[in-house]
Amino acid sequence: MRAVSFFIACVTVGAAFGAAACGNGDDASSPPVATVVAEAGADASKSPDATTAPDAATDSGTAIAPDAPLPALTTRALLRMANWSADSPAVDFCMAPHGTAAFQGPVLGTDAASIDDAGIDAGSGTLPFPQISAYLLVDPGQYDIRVVAGGAVDCSTGIVQDATNLPALAPGGLETVALLGANNPQPGELPLKVVGFTDELKNTLMDALLIRVINADVDVPQVQVGELDMYFTPFTAAVSPGSSSAVVDHMADSNGYVTVIPFTGETIAARAVVTTLFDAGPQTILATAQNISLANGLTVTFVVVGPSGQPGGGSAQLLECVDTAAGAALQGSCTAISK
Repeated sequence: MRAVSFFIACVTVGAAFGAAACGNGDDASSPPVATVVAEAGADASKSPDATTAPDAATDSGTAIAPDAPLPALTTRALLRMANWSADSPAVDFCMAPHGTAAFQGPVLGTDAASIDDAGIDAGSGTLPFPQISAYLLVDPGQYDIRVVAGGAVDCSTGIVQDATNLPALAPGGLETVALLGANNPQPGELPLKVVGFTDELKNTLMDALLIRVINADVDVPQVQVGELDMYFTPFTAAVSPGSSSAVVDHMADSNGYVTVIPFTGETIAARAVVTTLFDAGPQTILATAQNISLANGLTVTFVVVGPSGQPGGGSAQLLECVDTAAGAALQGSCTAISK
């Protein structure tokens, strides 16, 4: 029996890294992120010659030779790119095995062309603010990322310093690589940079959400996201620019996710908060989103970003990225929900 591929409906593209634009097509369950793939397609329970070796030995009168080595089993990993820099143009990115400087791509443009050739509209193959790509299927390992302008024909010119200290991708692992900060930073603002976040797409607690908060707003020193009714109830502790939510109690994990009860028709808000040892300090509501409903079993990243095209002022935006939802072609499931 041949091994099942990583995703049942993946379109394989990006040969250099074995990348594929994928989605699980089910908002209420996680994709099979640890599916093992037998590269040669053989049944791992026996060697390719196991049914014929005894007959061959009988005919020749010689001892049966040991079974041939089984094909190597490999587990793939998932990586996606986000553009959360409010004053940056549409971008693409290139990848290289860590330390090699052998950048290949641009990944989205190349993959979009391959998907278009297969008769599926992949869109522009670029990432405008505040979009995120679908997860791409890659080999495990540590990668360096070079962000290039959308529509670039090669990887020769990056728009920001290459990211060379990203988290390594373990077999079955997931990672979001995001462009954050201000393209033209003012004093005190986070400068443009590429940051990597280790992702999760599983929730071991039934009837719960797995939620993370990322602060991608260059003008907000600390931000919280939470439910807003008569009171503001934050999901996590305050998050600094360019960072993911920190571990806040026994319900949070090392990647900044916290489990909460699913909510229906709630108002979700982002607020600026300055915390000190003795005083919570000033608190300002930055953005609100009404009538937000999320079902159990989902993995959601809330991202606070600056206003489009207006760095240094104006209201923030609140993004809801349902990480367990499928996107369209190369586009991930990340939507601005604030009004």
